[in-house]
Amino acid sequence: NKGDFRLVEDFAVQYGFNFPEGRYTQDMQLLRLQALYANDELEKARTLLPEPIPDQREFQFLAATIHYDFDEREALIGLLEPIWESGEQLPERMRFILADALYRSEQLAPAALLFESIPAESPQYHHARYLLAQIARELGEIGRSVSILQELSDTEDAALWQQYAMRELQLRELTK
Repeated sequence: NKGDFRLVEDFAVQYGFNFPEGRYTQDMQLLRLQALYANDELEKARTLLPEPIPDQREFQFLAATIHYDFDEREALIGLLEPIWESGEQLPERMRFILADALYRSEQLAPAALLFESIPAESPQYHHARYLLAQIARELGEIGRSVSILQELSDTEDAALWQQYAMRELQLRELTK
């Protein structure tokens, strides 16, 4: 219920007003951003992101998600890449959006590593495999690209990515 999120946001705003330096100010700020995001008030959530983003994973992941929604790749990469490079395991959704941002920023090798780390049970798995095929093609690894596309075209539970893979394989046949 969207009204519930409005109440949460109002509570967080009131806390910030009454206790601007309060012990839970950062937690209330996160709660407010989460409520705005859940209520599809993305632009407002984006404008209220603090700078710098607090060093709290939940905050960083929400900020990265907001940056992803606005195609702000540089900001997203700046938040998530240091966490990933430190060896800390990112949640699979964060790995996917980081990989996608890296791919769209033409940082193909690290994007490929992240796409390969998406488990088969993940909702993003087939999308990640499709983009991995694109990376392989862009790196000149045509056999690998075709292999991944063939795998996708044989998958019945990935209708959209199956269609894309089948189209690309058909185009490859036409251009041989």
